[in-house]
Parts: sequence; C-alpha cells; structure tokens
Amino acid sequence: MTAEIKLQNISGGNIEIISVSEEGYSGCTINGSSSFPLSVNAGELITLDCTAPEDYQGSISFDYRDYAGLDRTVTISGSGSAPPESEDPMPPEPEDPMCTSCSCSGSSYETITCGDNEDTVYVDCDADLCWTPTAGSGYIWDDAITYCDSTQNNYGGKTDWTLPDKTTLENLCNSDSCSVTCFGGDGSSLHYWSSTEVDALIAYNVIFTNCFVYDYLAKSSTFYARCVRSGSSP
Repeated sequence: MTAEIKLQNISGGNIEIISVSEEGYSGCTINGSSSFPLSVNAGELITLDCTAPEDYQGSISFDYRDYAGLDRTVTISGSGSAPPESEDPMPPEPEDPMCTSCSCSGSSYETITCGDNEDTVYVDCDADLCWTPTAGSGYIWDDAITYCDSTQNNYGGKTDWTLPDKTTLENLCNSDSCSVTCFGGDGSSLHYWSSTEVDALIAYNVIFTNCFVYDYLAKSSTFYARCVRSGSSP
C-alpha cells in the first residue's frame, strides 16, 4: 500500500515522526526511510509505503511530535487482495492428429473438432479425406466453388478446402459413411454440387438419395455444397 499524507503544524517548522506501528503490514517506510525518529517539514507531502500479504486487512499508525511539542497519532486502515502471482500459461491441448492426416481406422467415419474454433470435421476412414458439414442448399455452382475455396478458408485450422470433384463426391455417397444422408445424419438426400464441369453452362452433381450423377443441370441451379480436403496437405 502507498499513501501520500500532509501533516499540518499551525506554527510551521519541522515535525518529528517518532515511530510507525504496523498491523497486517510490514516493511513500512516514510519517504523511503525506515529509521525513526524522522524529521519532515510541516505541510510537506510525505510518502508512506508498506507491503502486505495476500488478502490483507490491517492498519498503520504512526506517532509524531509537532513543532509545539504535542504528541499526535495518525492511523490509516486498508484491506483488499494482493495481485496473484503470475503463473505460466497452460500449454494448448495437442490437436487431434486426424485433423492433419484425415486418416482413421475402420471403414466408416470419425467426428472430430479442429482449429482454434473447434470446428466440426468428419473424417472418412475409407477414403482418408476430411469433410465439412453441409453448407446449405442455396448455392449456384460458382458460389459453391467460392464457398469452399474462400469462405471456408481456415475452417478447422486448414486452408486447402475445395469443392469435391465428381468422382470424390460419388464415392462419398456410396461409402459406409453415408446412407441417404452422411456422417450420422448430417446433410441432405438431395443434390450436391461437384467441381467437375460438363461444359461452360453445366456441372456434374450427385443426388444422395441413390447416388445418381446428373450431367445436364445448369450451373445456375441451386444445390447443396460440402467441402473436402486431403490428408496429404498440412
């Protein structure tokens, strides 16, 4: 605790601080000195500085004699908590290796969380691929490409998400990870865009009801999108 005090003396002149009594505090000094008696000028701003343990509550009294020779006492009380000692920050928990490898045992899938935001990622054990949850149904083909290439940048702490090509999307639909919907019910049984183009106006899409591949629907149609990345990328 630090306090700044003025001791007034009607006659002016010096004031002699005789002693300091500490209760709950220790190491008190006045103007940096712990030797008493100590002479100060009346009206001078003096600094009282004491240390206290954690969760302290106590008081400090000091006796002084003014210029007229009268003995006086000043008491200062205080309470509070000392700032906690700094501690080493907890190290971050290690990331699930599957976030990088996109590899798991078995022929089904694993649901994991990746990245600082703990984003949900599905790992297709059969294909060693990572998939995002379904984005929604309102994507024309160009927007689906942009969604995976840009909007999903850094999802799960990774930056190489892409819209799957026709074969990868068809294989997912036929895998043990999917049965009409995928990954335990995520997504839809309807149309999903692939990145594979038929021509400038048409792109392939897969309907997950029966994994049929459509090759005649315009890119201006609105379908679902789901992004994929390979474990070969960091």
